Amino acid sequence: MLSIFVATFLNTGIIILLINADLKEAESEYLNTIFHLGHATDFNQYWYDKVGNGIVNTMIINIAMPYVDLAVSLVKCYA
Repeated sequence: MLSIFVATFLNTGIIILLINADLKEAESEYLNTIFHLGHATDFNQYWYDKVGNGIVNTMIINIAMPYVDLAVSLVKCYA
């Protein structure tokens, strides 16, 4: 359970934020060369529209999946 938590946290919390971050304000050449893909310099309207929406959709799927798994198991059991 701990490994699933860590993997989910890294995938939804850390990686998505770092990939979509524009770290030009961070005065580090190393960070700018690795994380130069993002367009969101701060938590603004663009960030909430693009990045936040993806995170919320991922969390909704994570909330629903245990119930989907239970329903599939019950259908297999009684079919």
